[in-house]
Amino acid sequence: HNPGSQRLTIHPSSMKFKKSKVDLSGYFSFAAPGNFVLNVNSNKLNYNEGLSLLTKSIQGKLNKYTIEKPLTIRTRIAGRLVPGSKPDVDINFSFVNSNVNMAKIEARKVTLEGSFSNHLDSSQINDNRNSMLTIHRFKGIIKGLPTTLSATVKDFNDPFIDLKSNIALNLKSFNSEIDNTRLKFDKGKFSATIEYTGKLNEYLNQQITKYDGKLKGSATITQAAFQLGPRKQIVDDFNMAVRFDQNKLAIDKISLLMNKNPLVVKGEILGFVPFFLQPEKKGFIKLDIYSKRFDFNTLLVKKSKNKSSAKDQELKRKTISDQVDELYKKLEFNLSLQIDEVIFRRIKGTALKGTVTLGGRKLEAKNISMGLAGGQFGLSIGLDKLNSPINPLVIEGTLTNADIKELLYGFNNFNQKTITHKNLRGKVTMKVNLAANVDDELEIMTPSVKGNIRLSVKNGQLIDFEPLQNMSNFLMKKRDFENVKFGEIKSNFTIRDTEVYFKKMEIESSVLRLFMEGRYSLANHTDLSVQLPLSNLKRRDKDYKPENVGVNTKQGLSIFLHVFSDKEGKTIIAYDPFKKHVKSK
Repeated sequence: HNPGSQRLTIHPSSMKFKKSKVDLSGYFSFAAPGNFVLNVNSNKLNYNEGLSLLTKSIQGKLNKYTIEKPLTIRTRIAGRLVPGSKPDVDINFSFVNSNVNMAKIEARKVTLEGSFSNHLDSSQINDNRNSMLTIHRFKGIIKGLPTTLSATVKDFNDPFIDLKSNIALNLKSFNSEIDNTRLKFDKGKFSATIEYTGKLNEYLNQQITKYDGKLKGSATITQAAFQLGPRKQIVDDFNMAVRFDQNKLAIDKISLLMNKNPLVVKGEILGFVPFFLQPEKKGFIKLDIYSKRFDFNTLLVKKSKNKSSAKDQELKRKTISDQVDELYKKLEFNLSLQIDEVIFRRIKGTALKGTVTLGGRKLEAKNISMGLAGGQFGLSIGLDKLNSPINPLVIEGTLTNADIKELLYGFNNFNQKTITHKNLRGKVTMKVNLAANVDDELEIMTPSVKGNIRLSVKNGQLIDFEPLQNMSNFLMKKRDFENVKFGEIKSNFTIRDTEVYFKKMEIESSVLRLFMEGRYSLANHTDLSVQLPLSNLKRRDKDYKPENVGVNTKQGLSIFLHVFSDKEGKTIIAYDPFKKHVKSK
């Protein structure tokens, strides 16, 4: 202290705390108008102890954060020795490889360089509104994502942030952050850039559903490969490029191989803030999906039944996976499909087009059309309770001019062995309305089937059908029962469980005309009444063309047969001379 100069000088000094060492220097000049400069520096400052050196106002703002490792800090406090005057405060700080808690965001292995000033505008009061925090360089891991960023925060009464961030990681390293029973990366790289200008509390609030600030960014994935879900679907050669702002996410292009099936996806996502997983009410994903060839059989791998280890159980509680599940519940998918060649079980279709809507627990496919068995197929599907082992299914479909042999083969003869693709020829047109349950493997549970089918078969032929051939043992022995040609067969069928019921229908063929009604069974309960008019005894030349006369036309004298299944499931044809079977119906 020099009384003559009215100046108090603080020579370089040190203060030791429990966990820190702080160096001091500066001066106080008491000569009018009076001013001071105080330097506070430390190469190893504990964050909480460092807060105690600051004003209560600054402490109130910074004690919301925690920094695990010691900081390097350079502080200059300068001002006038006037009552009520607030000094200029300038702080430069840094730390290396520390865990940090920022509001509700936790970051690991953070290296940071930053600064603080409370006098941005020298013409204004040094207060919270006139303060700025600058993050010159941040490098760390936030929610498993290696992140670098820079940012400025102004107006500490209602902080306003201007942030630029970059994320880059090897996707395989991200497996430790997610539930690997749902998603497991084998390779690939992810990168993203994010820019945000707006309120800090809006940015940090993970419950936010709509931004007033401005957000923009982009993300890419290159050469990724991963496995999906308990069925272990394999996705390879995954590449993605997307752009987003505060309103939507635009998918410029996604290309991938799913179980070796090529897919190209474009579209947009509306109604929620990208990367923050909180739709305001419901998020909408609109995608255009194209594939040159897609084999759905590759997706029908049974779920893995391996017992979960303790580590697996721990993974199931991963926060990110839970967030994805929550996000899925709040999203509605609207998919526009175009597949040049589609395969499902033995069914092969061409030029498939249509839309699929998936939201919550329900899937709806509308206006699906494709070439099938040489004809044209139209379909609408509703599938409910997708998270249950048994899913109610509703089908409305039309099939026009399809090859019946190819159709039966594709549908595995509808799980029956009586009349198969080896026996039938012709062109089929039908309208179908069905309701049923399907299991986890998308297999229709036959006992649950209910519905109606309106059917027409033209240019029909029945080849090598043994029950019909057996009729030649006692009826019209000289006619060809091995290759029987038909007129148009038309009927309406009612399906209940494994049983198909139909009213009287006409079958006019090259060997005979008959009328049939009753029940055809997929479970060995067939019970049919067959009427054979004696007019069949009239000679029919080889070039005879079958033409229907109608079910209401009087047929005169007739022979009646009873067609049924025995206990072994074999089809039996018996003479019913007194029409007992008909009378019993």
